[in-house]
Amino acid sequence: MTPRRQRRAGLPALAVLAAVLVAALGVGLGLVALGGLGREVPLSGGHVREALVVDGPLTLVPAFAETPNSRDVSGLLYRGLTRSGADGKPVGELAKDWTVDAGAKTFTFHLRKGLRWSDGAPLTSSDVLYTMSVLQSDADAKSATGQAWAGISATAPDGVTIVYSLPQSSAAFLALTSIGILPEHSLKPRAVKTLRQVTDAPTSGPFVVAHAFKDHIDLARNNHAFEKPYLDTMELRLYDSRDRAVQALVDGEVDVFGAMTAAEAKRVAQSMNRRVVAGSTFAYAELLFNQKNALLADDHVRKALGLAVDRKTLVDHVLAGYARTDESPVPPAISWAALSTKTPALDLNAAGRELDAAGWKKQGQYRVQDGKRLTLRLATADADPYTSVAAAIRSDLARLGITTTTQSRSPEALLNLLESRQFDMALTAVDNGPDPDMYVFWHSSQAGPGGFNFSGMPKNDDLDKELETGRSTPDYAARRKAYLDAQKAILADNAGLFLYTPQSLVGARDAVKGISLPAGGARYDLVQGWYVNTRHKL
Repeated sequence: MTPRRQRRAGLPALAVLAAVLVAALGVGLGLVALGGLGREVPLSGGHVREALVVDGPLTLVPAFAETPNSRDVSGLLYRGLTRSGADGKPVGELAKDWTVDAGAKTFTFHLRKGLRWSDGAPLTSSDVLYTMSVLQSDADAKSATGQAWAGISATAPDGVTIVYSLPQSSAAFLALTSIGILPEHSLKPRAVKTLRQVTDAPTSGPFVVAHAFKDHIDLARNNHAFEKPYLDTMELRLYDSRDRAVQALVDGEVDVFGAMTAAEAKRVAQSMNRRVVAGSTFAYAELLFNQKNALLADDHVRKALGLAVDRKTLVDHVLAGYARTDESPVPPAISWAALSTKTPALDLNAAGRELDAAGWKKQGQYRVQDGKRLTLRLATADADPYTSVAAAIRSDLARLGITTTTQSRSPEALLNLLESRQFDMALTAVDNGPDPDMYVFWHSSQAGPGGFNFSGMPKNDDLDKELETGRSTPDYAARRKAYLDAQKAILADNAGLFLYTPQSLVGARDAVKGISLPAGGARYDLVQGWYVNTRHKL
């Protein structure tokens, strides 16, 4: 848990243009044939410049990619065994298929035939084993990625087969296999601790690094990639501020800027010949209630809070429409396991009745009990858009007569507060990846020190069982049922208010076409489809 924790419309004018051409040329071409003038066909070639904000140490090696932009760029260069499909389930990338044993402890992958690195060397199961050795090395052991791979072993029966063995059942393991595979023949002679700085290694993705400079990185087409791009080259221009990167796109200094905030997307969308491409994410924002707090231990109070926050207005105005209201801890992008419910409507009257039932009566503009006002603390990250979202929540609760004091903290300080369990309400953002396994957030065993279940909710044996079932079986039908039931249990408890799932936002000049974002918003997963050169097919 981390405290972060459009296609073109039709062209009706084309038919008019066709009619004018027929009349002017006096030829016997029909409208059907000339209608094809508007059908663009992408051609190979061209160059795209993308703005990239340096958000920390930039590394191009996936095993050491710890910041969002490092993860994006390393994923552009080095492909994994899998990636996320349209519904959040994994689909093959370097792997053509795989099998999982009944206990979700043994995973067997088969590589595509004929895979090669950008230098022409074969990509084999030895590269996969080498990658795991890097992930489990002392140099990577303390990172979140390294910790996720701890205790896993693997063998390679042949050059295209890899068998992973897990110490305990985890159907969610497939989400880890999107990590980029590294070239053993190039990197093994080097000390693992030096790999963070590597820029000259061969790659498996659509592009390879041609040159790496202090302020930009030049990429060239990888002619050995199994998913060859249309573009010849890309240039990643590095900026030290988000505002400067947005301005570079608006001014035409660059062609693309990804991972925008809602406010940045609104600014780009208002610029001429610029557009915003939106995709789903696996993230969601929640207002978490601490039931160890006596006020929030009362279910009537928690229900009232849920009825008082206007999620639709929050999305439409605070987030400029670049989000989707959410209903549960499994975001809609994981469509095979997401609970389909109707977002509760804003209902201040019903919320007031819940507070009345809890003994909090309206006196003037406040809710009062035994001479004391109903006052709650709202902890949030001191970052965009959470400060604005918190302000909107505070305003909504004030209309109900609840006084809210905001505690804005750095992301690190907010996490420390959550771990201490010394909070009333916390506005957090969660991105748990493409798998719906939420055991660490909601199972009762995770409610103590070191665990990430901060809700303080009483132990629920049925919820625990569903969460255990969901992670211990590879059968999607059984997992779906388990997670649907788990979500219903969490919602029935009013354990938190699930607010919205943000969108992944990419701003681009209209001249750059073919940009699409897969489920989860990994903006380079489909970069091979970007193009700038076209012809009109007759």
